[in-house]
Amino acid sequence: HERLVGSEMCIRDRNWFLENDIIMNKKELDIAYFLSFCIEQYKMKQGWSGEETISLFEKYNVLSYLSDNFEVLHTQSQQWLMEEIKEYITKQKKANQWNYTMVV
Repeated sequence: HERLVGSEMCIRDRNWFLENDIIMNKKELDIAYFLSFCIEQYKMKQGWSGEETISLFEKYNVLSYLSDNFEVLHTQSQQWLMEEIKEYITKQKKANQWNYTMVV
């Protein structure tokens, strides 16, 4: 497996999109790169595998949150983003626990 930094991932992914005739407008592509960056950075910060990170992000709808709030979030620092993601997941966990106790 190769280890790529964010800009190298963007170049690699851009080429993959072109080779596979996937058409995305500039904003969609920017959001895709941003999500990829967030996944990779959070994975490295936590020392997890990509699969573990994606599983957590899917469970708590992190990618939707990041995508829906792209305009604001993509202007923030990497450190701030990692803390924001961690805080969002914590809030989602608490909300899920609260919803569970209300059902039981």
